[in-house]
Amino acid sequence: MKLGKAAILISAGAAMAVGLSACSNAKRALGVEKISPDEFTVVTKAPLVVPPDYSLRPPQPGKNSPAYVAPDGRAQFALFGQD
Repeated sequence: MKLGKAAILISAGAAMAVGLSACSNAKRALGVEKISPDEFTVVTKAPLVVPPDYSLRPPQPGKNSPAYVAPDGRAQFALFGQD
């Protein structure tokens, strides 16, 4: 009878060990574990450069910027694809 009890304990311990060893893979698969980037595989980008002849006009009070698009115009473009 003792051999049966020992076999159950050993098999339960082995099952727990297998289950707990799979936890790290499950966390990684579910996206719970934070994966930090490797500092040696990070690609550096060239710095941004301002062109030498870059000149801006000063803003005029009360006027919209040239890049301003009215919200209703953006909504119409998003819905219908027309300007």
